[in-house]
Amino acid sequence: MPSKYLLDPISLDQALRSSAAPIPKNPAQHHPAYANIHGMDTNLNVNKRQKILVLIGISLFWFLSTLVSVVIAPSGPVSVVILVLTSIGWGFGILLWCRIDANERGYELSSGEKIGIVLLGALALIWYLFHTRGAKGGFKSLGWLLLYVVTTFIVLTVIVTIILMILQITGVQELT
Repeated sequence: MPSKYLLDPISLDQALRSSAAPIPKNPAQHHPAYANIHGMDTNLNVNKRQKILVLIGISLFWFLSTLVSVVIAPSGPVSVVILVLTSIGWGFGILLWCRIDANERGYELSSGEKIGIVLLGALALIWYLFHTRGAKGGFKSLGWLLLYVVTTFIVLTVIVTIILMILQITGVQELT
């Protein structure tokens, strides 16, 4: 007796469709290619853009805080206040980045995690990367983090050095 699928092409098509994995409610969250195939709007590009803007903001904050600490208060009690404020600012910048990333991954940051990120800054970020990505993804993200930090440090060092040289040449600032 021949198979009913050989006689009826519609039954074969229905059998193939029923055995295929269902498309999730929001396929763009699972894979960006779904968004392209189905013409859906995806939040992945929006989140990526937001994370890049936060990194630019953190870099600008790093530049300004370095400039303020070198020019205004290189030592003394004012430099301690600037250091504390800078650390808290870094914490809030890292928290903002983590919130965007957590939203993208469908992860909810607890109140304790938010407080820990603000207070511990980069250490909490390293924990967050491994916690949300696992070991392999955590090491990959840690590599990107190190590349960002080293590159930003080098660029900011060159810029601040040039600014200090200009201030010294013009007589505005004396180096101590």
